[in-house]
Amino acid sequence: DTAVTSLQLKVWSTPLDAEATAGDQQVVIQLEAPLLDQTVAENENSENTSTAAKKKKGNQDTKAKLTRELSKKELKPTVFHSSDRIVVCLLNPYKTRETILMVFNAGSGEKYLHLTYPDMEMSLIGFKDNLALMINRTSSHILLLSTECGETVLDLAISDLNKDASSYGPWVGLFDCVPGTPEIVLLRSDNSEYRIYKYDPKVEMSVPVLKESGPVYDKSLLPRDVLNCASFRDGVLYFNKRTPATTAEPLYMQERNECYHEVGCYHFNKQNYMPLTLMTSQPMMMTKYNEQSNTHTDSMVPAKGFETRRPLFIIDTLRLGQLNDSYAPTLKIFDMNHDESSLINIEIQQMKDIEEEVRRKQALREQQERDKEAMQQQLRTQMEQDRTDARQNIVDKKIRVKGYIIEWRNTYGFIRSEGVARSLGRIFFHRSNMMPHKFGWNSNIEVGMQLEYTISTGRDPGSFQAYDVAAKSGGKDLVPRHSHGQMPDLGDIQIVSQTARVSHDIAQNALKNTNFDIIAAISNLVTPPAQFY
Repeated sequence: DTAVTSLQLKVWSTPLDAEATAGDQQVVIQLEAPLLDQTVAENENSENTSTAAKKKKGNQDTKAKLTRELSKKELKPTVFHSSDRIVVCLLNPYKTRETILMVFNAGSGEKYLHLTYPDMEMSLIGFKDNLALMINRTSSHILLLSTECGETVLDLAISDLNKDASSYGPWVGLFDCVPGTPEIVLLRSDNSEYRIYKYDPKVEMSVPVLKESGPVYDKSLLPRDVLNCASFRDGVLYFNKRTPATTAEPLYMQERNECYHEVGCYHFNKQNYMPLTLMTSQPMMMTKYNEQSNTHTDSMVPAKGFETRRPLFIIDTLRLGQLNDSYAPTLKIFDMNHDESSLINIEIQQMKDIEEEVRRKQALREQQERDKEAMQQQLRTQMEQDRTDARQNIVDKKIRVKGYIIEWRNTYGFIRSEGVARSLGRIFFHRSNMMPHKFGWNSNIEVGMQLEYTISTGRDPGSFQAYDVAAKSGGKDLVPRHSHGQMPDLGDIQIVSQTARVSHDIAQNALKNTNFDIIAAISNLVTPPAQFY
């Protein structure tokens, strides 16, 4: 709660199951209670501020003002962790230039260390082997701190690092990412000079010694702020780089800031650069440039923060990983285990597999369409046969059949028959065809009511009319629903189409959407839209 009283720190931690996270299957992890839930800073002046505010404009106005003031402060939080430690560094928002550094047990959440640095703005830039690499921006020093006891192991003044140098500027650092390699690389911000230090992780307060140093002769090979997203391994720096794209189009037609995404590595000692891959927006636009695969792509116009939103990490000696979260989180693996020939064969086989899967799905869709058409043809044939039987045995034969009202228009309506008579479609009936003297329900006619009636030939060719209509004992019952698997009954489709005056496709979809309820389908189609005045 940075607005009023306190700053709360919450950290969740959960183990990852190697078997569960293998392959392409998405794994959802439900976070429960946080491992860390502690107050790390308090606003000591909040009570006094509120009391004074009540005398002026009231507590609510002062709270809003305090919120605005605190929101301008940058906490600059940084979190690193290992298998047994969690290290958190941030600025205290309630005090001017005070840094807080905390060390916790990664298993239990117990706090090992809580250090405050008054009047100092410090940043945590790395953590490994229980050593914290920090930059004191107030005094311009680089510190290596032991998280066991909180003592400083190494203190390097930026002025000393720049002594007798051809250029001057701040320095940044990075640990070697391999667990068994205790080294740190320091690089001047203009990429003009580097230093590599080595330390003994077995000795708690072992002072790192300078292993090698020297200038970077072609500093333009390294992008600005290169260490923000890089990985360092065995004297080699792996990083992202934006390479301007050159096209055949005139300069005024080229998109602004158009570039390629290049992943490369730089060997400090040998002073040479090697591009690993060059990615464009489309695979077919790929230019072979010492890359291992042409299947990886990236945006031609990266968003702001291009390098920092594509962090790199070393998987093993011959595999490099990159997490691209500029648009959607995507993990890319650059595998150097294959030569160009074997890689081409692998990618050709992958393309064949994709094409085969496309053909298989197309064949499956075509077979489903054929099966659907065959079923519809079978239903149409059966319906025609039922219609012939109904004409011969029911129409004009004084045979009483059962059905239910699907539409009522005050003086006339339509009925849906049951049994073989369903094939005749909707049956017209008029109020004068009813038998109110028998049940006395003339004034209570409604959709869904069950009826008994005889069927005769209608006035128009192909139409039918109900006579001697009587309410079935029990009144309005559950309206039956007819379907053939996932497909509505053809007779129902025809009735909905005729009654609502829509196409057969619309009638079919309406029946599916109402779970084959013919009355609901008709009601949805004929109900006028709401009017707003």
